[in-house]
Amino acid sequence: MSHLLQASGANEVRRNLVRNVFYLQQVKECIFCKACVQSIKCWKQPRYCLSNGLNFPVVDHRLQILTRLEERLVAARHIFQTIWPSHGGQLRCKGGIVNVPVSVDTTVSLLPHLTTDAHVVHVRIARRMQYKGNYITGSVRPNCIWQAAVHLRAQPLYQFHSIALSDNWLMQHCYVHPTADANIEPEEDEEEEDAEPLNPDAQETMLSAEDGEYGIRMAPGKGRGPVSVLLDEDTEYLSFPTFFGGHKLQPVFQGHPLSYSDIAKSFAVRYGRRVAQRPDYLLFMAKKIELLRLSSNISLCLRKRKIRNRNDINASNLSNNDFIYGLVQHDDAYSVLTGVRNSCTHWHNEKQKVLAMVRQFGLPTFFLTLSAAETQWPELL
Repeated sequence: MSHLLQASGANEVRRNLVRNVFYLQQVKECIFCKACVQSIKCWKQPRYCLSNGLNFPVVDHRLQILTRLEERLVAARHIFQTIWPSHGGQLRCKGGIVNVPVSVDTTVSLLPHLTTDAHVVHVRIARRMQYKGNYITGSVRPNCIWQAAVHLRAQPLYQFHSIALSDNWLMQHCYVHPTADANIEPEEDEEEEDAEPLNPDAQETMLSAEDGEYGIRMAPGKGRGPVSVLLDEDTEYLSFPTFFGGHKLQPVFQGHPLSYSDIAKSFAVRYGRRVAQRPDYLLFMAKKIELLRLSSNISLCLRKRKIRNRNDINASNLSNNDFIYGLVQHDDAYSVLTGVRNSCTHWHNEKQKVLAMVRQFGLPTFFLTLSAAETQWPELL
């Protein structure tokens, strides 16, 4: 940083640039990525600089201690996505994602009030109550959830969406223990015949498969329609409160809002690994980027007036099945998948690149190195 300040001289604009680059901490040495280095050498503010509004807000400790299931119970949006394990310990998202707005007050009111934070309750969350399977299960701490919900309702984003929390849950379960009267002599302790044994676990030898059916089963999104992630601008800020703490980021670069792809790239490569440690959020961002590309391509295709010297695209032509069939036959309908990996249009473009390289450089030469033992392996050859 000292070298940059010396190089800036008396130029106040360059000095402000150095302060914006070292936005979080004033250090002497720092490692930058290749994209940021090129911008700094040209005395330009990097696109992914945290001073552009990309810095994570400070999250309260009541939110930091929440587990993934507890975070789901205080979130105002529930994201349902199917995550499957893949080869090499990786994870992949299969199918679409569903964004359902829920009531935090209703969700919290379903939990019983316990005396201390050490008490836990087994909770099962389902998409719908008529479904036999559960989306996520686990043990939660009702008191920690209540404290986190009380903190979130005072945050700007929750107040903007008018997310309130009733105190009836706390008042219904708060009761005063009766105090003993000093004039009444204590009765002698009489051992009941049906008293519980001191060590019941030592005598219990069978585990029932029905144990997993106990606990509270809820469907917070019951009776509510899903909302598209493209229309709901605050989906991720309300779905992952442990990341944003009830605040909304508004990144701006050179007077224009940053694209969602740039925001996701900044979150993924950030020195703070709060996002990189959550595969569900990474897969959510990847799916949202894919949907944004599809929406952009569809908007571009709808603005076209003519396709391959055909009739104009209007409402009457789109209602004609023969016209739609002709678009599909000539692959015009698949152009919306341009830029989406593993799609038919993507592999068609990659095939054209390979064929162009063959025409330009000739047939490729295939090299294979085999050991002495592998030469005696007919199946490999």
